[in-house]
Amino acid sequence: MWVMPATRGLKPNYGSMHGDKVASSRQNAFAHLVSDVKNSAVSTPVEINQDCNIYVTELSNGSSVDMKIDSGRQAYMLCMEGGCEVGGAHGEEKLVRHDAAEVVGPTNLRVKANQEGAHVLLVEMKGNGDGSRFG
Repeated sequence: MWVMPATRGLKPNYGSMHGDKVASSRQNAFAHLVSDVKNSAVSTPVEINQDCNIYVTELSNGSSVDMKIDSGRQAYMLCMEGGCEVGGAHGEEKLVRHDAAEVVGPTNLRVKANQEGAHVLLVEMKGNGDGSRFG
């Protein structure tokens, strides 16, 4: 996945991690994998030069997780495996393998796995009005 840096001319910053290191923390909870290098409030395996966060969860049958998306922020969610119901301020949608959803804050997002369980990736970032639903 490529995320454009916050400003031009920065030295490239690459990161990677081994998924087994966060395997237990992503079971029925969002594991925070990627964050902004300038955000000292969190510690993630990978840090990037952008106001962006990446989370992953593996939900078992019927389990759910919540994520607050603040005003002026947006997220893109991908159901990588299984299926889930996604609910928030803008209604509820069912997603299955390879379905994606755009989420615009403010909302309290709830992701609930169906009987197969679900493996979900969530990319949360600042909305800048450029291609988002708010200005």
